[in-house]
Amino acid sequence: DADDEDPTLDGLLPSDETGGGSGGGNDDGGKSDAKAHAKLSADVLALPGMKAALMKKAGFSEDTSRSLSTGANHFVEEMEINDYPREARWRVTQKETTSRLQDEFQTAVTLKGEYFGPNREPGEGERKLYLLLESSSEQILQNCILEIKRLLNEETLRVGARGLGGSHRYNVLG
Repeated sequence: DADDEDPTLDGLLPSDETGGGSGGGNDDGGKSDAKAHAKLSADVLALPGMKAALMKKAGFSEDTSRSLSTGANHFVEEMEINDYPREARWRVTQKETTSRLQDEFQTAVTLKGEYFGPNREPGEGERKLYLLLESSSEQILQNCILEIKRLLNEETLRVGARGLGGSHRYNVLG
């Protein structure tokens, strides 16, 4: 998996190799995960999508999509992207990416809804920004969703790492 080797992730999660742990081993039945989460900078965790990206990297999955089926050969999924950073939203909605997704996964990708900032909630009849994905195969659709999530998480982590600046670019623990 390409996510497993992303260099921007070095230092974001505790491990004996990166020195990001609390100095001890990680054989504490999951307690090190809680300690690492507590140590992460509040500013970095506050980035929209950062928590989901870190949880995915740690092996946990959070489903942010809604599945709809309109027939035997027509599968539809809505995937909310409103709360991801601007750069991540841009990456999955640019023409080059949507064309690639349509070619590789035979899935129609349509941007719908409206962007709502952190202090604004949608009113009646309004929807947050989301992608409408349509395919003739449920498996192809799920593969496309995984690729979109990978792109969103990758860009979110890149934004978080870049936001730290200075010599501590990849070390958000502390």
